[in-house]
Amino acid sequence: MPKSISIVFPMYNEEESILPLLNATLPVVSKITKDYEIIFVDDGSKDKTPKILEQLKKIGEVKSFNENSNDETQQHQDLTALIETEKSRLARYQQMYKEASLVSDKIQLSDKIFDEERLIKSYEDSLNGLNNRVSYSSIYLSINEKQSDYSNIVWAKFSQLIQSLVESINSLFKLIFIILPWAFAIFIIWIIIRLIKNH
Repeated sequence: MPKSISIVFPMYNEEESILPLLNATLPVVSKITKDYEIIFVDDGSKDKTPKILEQLKKIGEVKSFNENSNDETQQHQDLTALIETEKSRLARYQQMYKEASLVSDKIQLSDKIFDEERLIKSYEDSLNGLNNRVSYSSIYLSINEKQSDYSNIVWAKFSQLIQSLVESINSLFKLIFIILPWAFAIFIIWIIIRLIKNH
C-alpha cells in the first residue's frame, strides 16, 4: 500500500549529511503523518555513505533495500578473458611470423598481428574505462517509523469513545423528536382545558 508521503534523498558521498538530514526530516514529517517513508538512493558513493545506509536499516521497518551495480564484475571478467584469448592468438601469429619464409606470408601475418594488437588495445581501453568508470550503483532504502504496539489500542478506544458519543447524541435527538410532538400535543390540550375551565 503506498504511503501518504514518500521523501526521496539522492546520495553521493554524503556521509557527513545523512544523519543531520534524517534528524531534521523525521520530526517534521512525523508531525504531518505517521504514514510515511524515507527513501535514500545512493549513486555509487565512495565514502562511508553505503555503510551508514546499511546501519539505518536498523532504525525502522525497511520495506526495500536494493543494490544494483549493473553487473560490472561480469563485464570485467568477460573483458579479461577476451584479452587473454586475443593475446594468445597474437603470440601464435608472432611465432608464425618468425617461422615464415615467404614474403607474402610475412605480409599477411604482419597485417593479422597489427589487427590483433589494435583489438587487444581496444579491449584494454574498455577494461581501463570500466575500472575508472564511476559506478552508479543504487541503494534504495525505505525507512518507515515503527508503530507502538499500544498505538492501535489507544486509537481504537478513542474511536470507540467518539462513536459512543455520536450514538448517544443520535439517541437523544430521536428521543426529543419522539417526545416533543406528544409534549406539544399535551401542552395544547392542557391550555385548552384551562381555557374551558376559566370560562
